[in-house]
Amino acid sequence: MKIGNLDITNPKIGTTSINKVYMGNNKVWERFSFLLDGLTGSTAAFSLRKLKSSYTGNAVQVRRSSDNTTQDIGFVNNELDTASLNTFCSGTDGFVSIWYNQSDVTNNAIQPTAANQPKIYDSSTGVELENGKPAINFILANDNWLEVTDTSFGNVGDVISNFTVTKLTSGTYPTIMGKGVSGDGNHQFFRFSNSNYYSTRIDSYLYNTGYDNLGSQLVLSNINLVGTDGVKVYANSNIIATRTTTSNLSGTNTDKFYIGKNSAGSSNNWNGTIQEIILFSSDQTSNRTTIETNINTHYSIYGLLLDDLNSAAAAFSLRKLKSSYSGSAIQVRRASDNTTQDIGFVNNQLDVTSLNTFCSGTNGFVTTWY
Repeated sequence: MKIGNLDITNPKIGTTSINKVYMGNNKVWERFSFLLDGLTGSTAAFSLRKLKSSYTGNAVQVRRSSDNTTQDIGFVNNELDTASLNTFCSGTDGFVSIWYNQSDVTNNAIQPTAANQPKIYDSSTGVELENGKPAINFILANDNWLEVTDTSFGNVGDVISNFTVTKLTSGTYPTIMGKGVSGDGNHQFFRFSNSNYYSTRIDSYLYNTGYDNLGSQLVLSNINLVGTDGVKVYANSNIIATRTTTSNLSGTNTDKFYIGKNSAGSSNNWNGTIQEIILFSSDQTSNRTTIETNINTHYSIYGLLLDDLNSAAAAFSLRKLKSSYSGSAIQVRRASDNTTQDIGFVNNQLDVTSLNTFCSGTNGFVTTWY
């Protein structure tokens, strides 16, 4: 924000920082908050948006197929610089050779072999998108994956809390990410072909969630702690599994950390898009909903609470719980004349303005809770 020629980056009233500035009813400035600012313990942040204010690097390095030249693509307004990507790849395909790690700049995910690089730009349709946002497309038939070459990176202690944005198209044993398939310190996040359920393998313990992650863009979250119900798995902020583990969650192995595959072979590669992977070496239970909300606000993946749940037998609430629901919240009777009126929702919350107007100067009572 500028006042005259002066850049104002931290406006305050007295000693209190303010987050928004209005002129009349018009918002003219808002403080931008990066997801990882204020959070500690992040071991990896692979994303096509900027996640950390102190990060000064790029998002990805892209190879164009026409002449195999590579170019770093950074951020504009904290989003992937799609204008530069369009210019660089115009008329040809573009593939990711490096996905930069915004939390640990020494451990980027790379793929030096051209044939195995996932796609980010199509010669005909342009930037690869998922739900309107840039995405990296991992194609099973092309054996696409990325890897961190330092084998000390990405052990199970580095993924105590993890958050991913993905969409799976198909696959026999598709893996979002992993390090080793057995032994100490291994982990995998994948769809288990025997059950068709999204599953995790943590320190060689396999946990099926009972939830199928095929076909939908999802925010998948996982917290791994020792003890009863220490392993928790979430899809679109809804818990889908809790499991008990006695593993110490601190082992190491000499496998590489992979994105889009595991160590068992190309048949286990991811087939679909990945937009974001964020890892923490610490328990983020207290921050989980904040992190998921930030991710969902950016990617617009899930809606109301019951949009992704199909088994609710009843839902009485003073907020809207399902996008497809078109009815009201309650019917109210006002004491002054015993007239009743349905009260609905505004911005998915109870329409208190209509309730205030209807019951002004008298008491109101619920005759029907829908």
